[in-house]
Amino acid sequence: MATCYITGRGHYLPGDPVSNEDIEQYLGVVPGEELVKRKILQANGIRKRHYALTREQDATHSVYELAAEAAERCLKGQTESIDLLTAGTTNTPYTAPGIASFVHAELGRRSVLTDAVAISSHSGICSSGVQALIHGYQS
Repeated sequence: MATCYITGRGHYLPGDPVSNEDIEQYLGVVPGEELVKRKILQANGIRKRHYALTREQDATHSVYELAAEAAERCLKGQTESIDLLTAGTTNTPYTAPGIASFVHAELGRRSVLTDAVAISSHSGICSSGVQALIHGYQS
């Protein structure tokens, strides 16, 4: 079996962090959800999160732009040896083409990836990121 290394990483979180107390300012209020909300927030331990939304619920970024922001930070100008782009997500606005097609297009628009590369899109609630990593390793 071949040796494989992770040589870069990148992340991107849009906007300022939103506290648990301010969730409704972004997502709205659902009558009767307070007990469930409190239990979930206590169980998961999350205290802040980032939304790609304004308080008026207008999108600030698409899922493709979020992924491209993270990929650009990961690549840091080291694109000459890239020949495969894999991407995984839980959900996208479009079922086809896959997320990697849109991310590749966005990276091309930004002049991050200017050459054609093989792409591989993965989706599925919890496993999509790992599926993308495995495909990259297997390639």
